[in-house]
Amino acid sequence: MKYFSILLFVFFAFHIQAQNIVVNASSEVSTLMDRYGAENRMSEFVDGWRIQIVSSTDRRKIEETKTMFTQKFPSIPIKMEHTPPYYKIKAGAFTTKLDAMGLLYIIKQEVPGAYPTKDSKIKPAEMVGIF
Repeated sequence: MKYFSILLFVFFAFHIQAQNIVVNASSEVSTLMDRYGAENRMSEFVDGWRIQIVSSTDRRKIEETKTMFTQKFPSIPIKMEHTPPYYKIKAGAFTTKLDAMGLLYIIKQEVPGAYPTKDSKIKPAEMVGIF
């Protein structure tokens, strides 16, 4: 057993040292990656997914749904949008549809008509946190 543990230690010691990876990129690739990073830092919005709770032309219905939703789910942020003639309530902000599906499962218990929707106007700060 003693020899086995020494052999295991030596193996991991050499294995860890072998993981040093050096990437030699051409100057063109480095310039392109720097430009890509700068453009992403300047972008105000990112693409992502939200859960659409309701869409209606009736503003009173939207206000009632908003009140009901915030009472049942106070920790989930919502966003109201007005794209004439429709008012929409959307919840959460996720990078992938798969992440949004977890919240959708919870919301569907109270709002059966909810569904995931793509959104290209999500501020990066909105995507922080899991609900």
